[in-house]
Amino acid sequence: MPREPIGRWIGRIFLWLFPAFALWALAWPVLAAVQATLSVLVANAWFPGLVSGWERNGDAIDLVTRLRASAGGRIGDILFTVNPRIYSYGLPLFAALCLATDPRRWKGLVLGMLALLPFAAWGAAFDFLQQVFILQGAVAARDFLPTPVERNAIALGYQLGAILLPTAAPAVAWGVVHRAFLASWARI
Repeated sequence: MPREPIGRWIGRIFLWLFPAFALWALAWPVLAAVQATLSVLVANAWFPGLVSGWERNGDAIDLVTRLRASAGGRIGDILFTVNPRIYSYGLPLFAALCLATDPRRWKGLVLGMLALLPFAAWGAAFDFLQQVFILQGAVAARDFLPTPVERNAIALGYQLGAILLPTAAPAVAWGVVHRAFLASWARI
């Protein structure tokens, strides 16, 4: 692949960002369902029986726990709200990078998007876990009591899912899909 001016490639990235984010916004209900389902699986794998399901709440998702609360003589399940969009914006970023590099490589684009879904779900799952066990720990302590190591792992998982993975995972996935393009830039 002949090397082109980097400014042209960066310009194409910015041009592809607009349709990529528009498609991401349209695909939002499906992406939220995938993230919510994977978040429930992660939470219940770590703390069996913690989450009974999820519900859509506008642009956010509510994870329904088996934790109980009472108010005014009524007892109900406690819900925790997560905005999974915060953790999935790397999907349109990855799409824009791939399309700006070589719009004919659809297989790599699709496989990369599928590979990034667990990373987006990671952020949503650990957002939920940090709400339950760090921000509202006393509520959960009646039924689920994480060890200090588990609490630190939840805090670390949340930080990775909120800060590092949404941007680093798409960049690494793009680099894997477009190794030849990167190699052409490595040659001086």
